[in-house]
Amino acid sequence: MKAVSMRNELGTRAKQALKAALQQVSTVEVKGMEMIPESGREMDMVVRVSVLGRNHTLACKVVSSSEPRLVRKALRELQENAAELCGNATPVFIAPYLSPEAQALCLESETGFVDLEDNARLLLGEVFIAKRALGRQHAEAPEMPVQAAEIADTLRYRPARVDVPAVVCPTAA
Repeated sequence: MKAVSMRNELGTRAKQALKAALQQVSTVEVKGMEMIPESGREMDMVVRVSVLGRNHTLACKVVSSSEPRLVRKALRELQENAAELCGNATPVFIAPYLSPEAQALCLESETGFVDLEDNARLLLGEVFIAKRALGRQHAEAPEMPVQAAEIADTLRYRPARVDVPAVVCPTAA
């Protein structure tokens, strides 16, 4: 039950992120967004947009992990689904966060992408949308070994200011 609500929340956030990226360009009009839940796995979405009066279909794959092995598999599935959906559907990969490596995989497979950290790259006919966040805003710090954590704490330690009396050197007159 909890997994279903998390998937629904991810789907809702994915819709919002994609819509926000598309609305960055005044010539792109979102006609419709339809979520297509898969049986117990990830979620797909079909988005219909109009760009300068021409209709485009986006075949989107919403996934919860951006591990490179899983990204490659999901991109293959997305390419197949986009080809089945419509001959000229634009495949779009959506995840909570896409590392530079995962973004490169999307570029190699000629797939647009959007993540929930405000990164996006979409090509819609004559319109190219690119957004790049300055860094992960909601990233959790990776687990550090105890020794590394102690070193990091030591480096962060800043001693209080100590006043040292000035030494006056006699000058030769």
